Amino acid sequence: MASLAVSLTAFVDFAAATGTAKAGKVQKLKKQLQTGGFDYWLPLRNAIVSLHHENRPAVTLSRVLDGLDERKIGNYTQCIAGYKQWLGRKQPEPFVGRNRGLWVTGDLTVRVNPELIVHTGTQRTAVKLYFSAPPISRARVDLAQYLIRKVVGPQIHPAVLDVRRARLHVGSLRTSKAMDALLEGEARLFVSMWEAI
Repeated sequence: MASLAVSLTAFVDFAAATGTAKAGKVQKLKKQLQTGGFDYWLPLRNAIVSLHHENRPAVTLSRVLDGLDERKIGNYTQCIAGYKQWLGRKQPEPFVGRNRGLWVTGDLTVRVNPELIVHTGTQRTAVKLYFSAPPISRARVDLAQYLIRKVVGPQIHPAVLDVRRARLHVGSLRTSKAMDALLEGEARLFVSMWEAI
């Protein structure tokens, strides 16, 4: 089999799931990819990155609602409000360059692409945006932060921003052999299920 590539979100959703829910995650992702893929949050993710790339005021973020499918407007409006609340006077920048990248193990490649970087004094934090309605679980936060840390390097703190709730979860700079083994096992299981389904 050729190497399989998935997003950080897709892999974390799989790794954090238990029991038969894992198979459901793989089936859903495989179906999405076979029908051309679909990223519900892509317009808002791109709008947030563009906002900081172009140094525009936060109020202009609402432009993403123009022409948006009516079924998305409620979710997008809540996330825009949450993002503005978190942003305050912070001045994040788009996270670009060599520190965005891939986590590769066996036949699985995970695209680990934090959207923003925040500078606080001497600390730099790579931020992955989370938009979904359910509050992000501790397991998902830990897995995402660990993979971000593995890719961006030891000098940058990994973080996940629960956009809707304006809550930033910041992780540590530590790695562990146990977590490496866990993620490698989940990657093998993911590939095995992908081939079987």
